[in-house]
Amino acid sequence: MGILKGRERANFFEAVAVMLGTIVGAGVLGIPYAVARVGFGIGLVYLLGLGIVSLLLHVLLGEVIIRTKDTTTQLAGLAGTYLGRPGKMIMSGLFFFGTYSALLAYVIGEGEVLTALFGGSTFVWSLLFLAIGSFFLHRGLKTVKVVEFIMMIGLFCVVFGIAFFSAPAITLTNLTTPPDWVYLLLPYGVILFAFHGTAALPVARTLLAREPRLFKRAIIIASALSMALYILFTIVAVGVTGLATTEVATVGLGEALGPWVVLFGNVFAFFAMGTSFLALGTALHETYEWDYRVPPNIAWLLTVLVPLGIFVVGVRSFVGVISFAGALFISIEAILIVLMYWRARIAGDGARQARGFALRHAVVASIAVIGVFVAAALYSLSTLFI
Repeated sequence: MGILKGRERANFFEAVAVMLGTIVGAGVLGIPYAVARVGFGIGLVYLLGLGIVSLLLHVLLGEVIIRTKDTTTQLAGLAGTYLGRPGKMIMSGLFFFGTYSALLAYVIGEGEVLTALFGGSTFVWSLLFLAIGSFFLHRGLKTVKVVEFIMMIGLFCVVFGIAFFSAPAITLTNLTTPPDWVYLLLPYGVILFAFHGTAALPVARTLLAREPRLFKRAIIIASALSMALYILFTIVAVGVTGLATTEVATVGLGEALGPWVVLFGNVFAFFAMGTSFLALGTALHETYEWDYRVPPNIAWLLTVLVPLGIFVVGVRSFVGVISFAGALFISIEAILIVLMYWRARIAGDGARQARGFALRHAVVASIAVIGVFVAAALYSLSTLFI
C-alpha cells in the first residue's frame, strides 16, 4: 500500500471504517445458521464467491464515483447523471425504502440488545439509542467517521475475543458434515446481502477527495476484511454448535459455552448495528442534502424523524422489518449500478482520475454481478409463491 503520511493515513482508515460499518451489520449473526444447514464446505464457497461478486459491484460503483467530478453526489444523484430522471427516481425509491427499513430495524434491534445487557424497557432503550445516534448524525461526517472507527475496532476485538475463547470447543466433525442439498439455496440471499455496502462508497470518497488513488484500495480492503470477519465468525459458530446452530448464532454459542458468550454476542451486535446505523444515516442525510439540495438541518430531521415516527406508531418486529426490505430491491439497485458504470465510461467527466482505477475485465465483472443479482431477485420472488 506504500507509505501513507499523517492526515492521508487517517483519511484512508476512516474511509475503510465507514465502508466496513455499512457492510457489517446484524446480518452476520444469521450467516452461521444458513451455512450449518447446507454444510460448511458449500457455505465457504458461498462466502468466497458472493464476497468476490460483491467486491466487483463495489469496484464498479467506485469507478462511477471516480469518473464523476462532483464529489457531493450520492447514489440517486449518480443515477440521475448517467441514467436520467427515470433512473434517479427508481434509485431514490430503492434507496429511501431500503435505508429507512434498515434504520428502523437497527433502532428496534439496538433496543433489544441494550435490554438484554442492562434490563429495563426495550422501547426506552430504542429511543435512547436513536437520540444518541441522531446527535452524532447532526454533528456530521467529521464526528461520525471517528465514532465509526472506534466502534469498528471494538467490533473486531469482540469477534477475536469470541474466537479465542471458543476455539477449544470447536469440533472438526461439525465443519465436515456432509452437504444437505435440500438447503442448497438457503445461504444465497443471507450471505449476498450481508456484503451489501454501496451506500457508504460516496461517503468514503469524500474522505479521500484529495487522495483518489487510495479509493480503490480502501474498497478492496474493506471488502476483504468483511469477508475475513464473516468466515472467522462462521468457523467459530458452526465449529462449536454444528447442526444446533441457531438463527441468531450467538444464542446457540451461549447455550453451548455459557453466558459470557451471550454477553460478547450482545456487545458484538451493538457495535455491528451501531456502525451500520451511523453509516446509513450519513448516506441518507447526504442524499437529501447533495442530490435534492435540502438544507442540512431539514435533511437531518428527515433522516431521523421517519424511523422515529414509524417506531413510535408500533412497528417493533426486527426480523419482520429486515424481511420486508427484501432482496429484490437490492438486486435492482445492483443492476442499475452496472448500467451506470457503462454509461459513466462514455459520459463521465473525471476520466483522468479513473486511469488508475479502471477495472480490468469489466465485461466479465458486469456479467457476474448481473447474473448473481438477477438470480437473487428471482429466488426472492419465488419464495413469495412457493
